[in-house]
Amino acid sequence: MEMKECSIRATICSLDNIQDKMSQSFRHNFWRIPHPPRSLLRLTPPSTSWSLPRRVPCCTLEFGIHGPPRATDHERNWNHLVCGNMTTAQVKEVPWVDAWVRWERDDDCDDGTGCIEEEDEDEELPPATESYTFTYPNPSSDTDIVLELKGFHEDSEQIWNSTGLKLWRSSHYLCQHLVNEEAELLQDENNTNLRVLEVGSGLGRCGLLAHSLSHDNATTVLTDGDTDTLKQLRQNVSNNTSANDGTITCKQLLWGEQHAKDYLSQQSGEKKHFDLILGSDLIYVQSVIQPLFETVKTLLCTHDNAKFLMAHCSRREGNEVDLSMVLNAAREEGFKYDVMVEDDDISLFSFRRKGADKET
Repeated sequence: MEMKECSIRATICSLDNIQDKMSQSFRHNFWRIPHPPRSLLRLTPPSTSWSLPRRVPCCTLEFGIHGPPRATDHERNWNHLVCGNMTTAQVKEVPWVDAWVRWERDDDCDDGTGCIEEEDEDEELPPATESYTFTYPNPSSDTDIVLELKGFHEDSEQIWNSTGLKLWRSSHYLCQHLVNEEAELLQDENNTNLRVLEVGSGLGRCGLLAHSLSHDNATTVLTDGDTDTLKQLRQNVSNNTSANDGTITCKQLLWGEQHAKDYLSQQSGEKKHFDLILGSDLIYVQSVIQPLFETVKTLLCTHDNAKFLMAHCSRREGNEVDLSMVLNAAREEGFKYDVMVEDDDISLFSFRRKGADKET
């Protein structure tokens, strides 16, 4: 395919601004793009502006493409996104750490850089320091399910940046529920097109258990937004599945309606939505509540039995969220809920779309 010549120059301070500038230039629909490749940027001035939850450097973007170029994968993805009359390529995963949600950015740092640290996409994650082994009964087999996971200690530098690298308490309750209440669904041989999604997978405990219970009957996708967490998650999946297992994958998924729509647009096959969505210890700052339920609403199937199972700890360290905030946001996005488990500060909810009938 021939690459058309195109160029754009724009000062950008937000993802909306990127999209607006490009749309004005090319009259084309564009995805919300987290950031351009550094090799295509000229940053003027060096200071940056950030705003949550969508944030990109405030900079002057100027580049021209005379095709077909010799480009990195990252650059090539941008070329596909910004040139008119181009087919949309799959977007490469972007550097992202959940600390950005928890920390306020200061634009007035003494060093003039806006406190933005350069992210190295290829930086290796140090070896995990903690090992966990979990054994679960398999209702349809005499052989137990054994999961062996690796992560980091709660006081480590890695957890300071990426909370998904630690094992959190609520995952235990969600796993128990999967074994006791969802195994029949996951192992139903008449439901060969079942799709399961775990959001905020962290170390992958719940998603891996769901996959193991399904006996390859379901397609299971484990997701996280955090770059380092994804690295450890993929190691854990590799250590607990066979190399030729094509029924489980790990992907980056940032939360929000547009991110979820972008994710769907990259999927192949007739069925792209999910029958069962899982998540534990997902919410501890208010800013992620609405994006989470937007994501679930966009990705969940519309049939009556489709549901979102979420285990929530109201006294998780650093939690600034009241449970009523979570449930109100769910209702606003069109969900009703049942409380499946309550144990001290941990609750397990089953969310369904309003109007959906309960399973019989």
